[in-house]
Amino acid sequence: GRELELLGYLIQDFEDREWVKPDLDPIDAISVRMEQLHLNVADLLDVFGDRGTASKVLNRQRSLSLAMIRGLSERLTLPVDLLLRPPAPRSNKLAVAEPRATYRKRRKR
Repeated sequence: GRELELLGYLIQDFEDREWVKPDLDPIDAISVRMEQLHLNVADLLDVFGDRGTASKVLNRQRSLSLAMIRGLSERLTLPVDLLLRPPAPRSNKLAVAEPRATYRKRRKR
């Protein structure tokens, strides 16, 4: 019983590390697979075309083209239907600035 339970945990751990979850959005899936395969943007320039395009895609500023989807699917072994999904909206967390603190001189007592 315990051996079977341990085997289940080991399989789950392996799958979590080696496989992309199907509910990820395309950009997150690409990033996960790049990390799993120890790839960087330079390794995928043949798919993206150039660093600028790769950066825009990975930062959710540009959509994937059909040629990119085909190339990424083949190179990263990702399902085409996962890459065809619309990416999650870009987070604007860093764009929101906190109000500036105001400082006053202390009055002498």
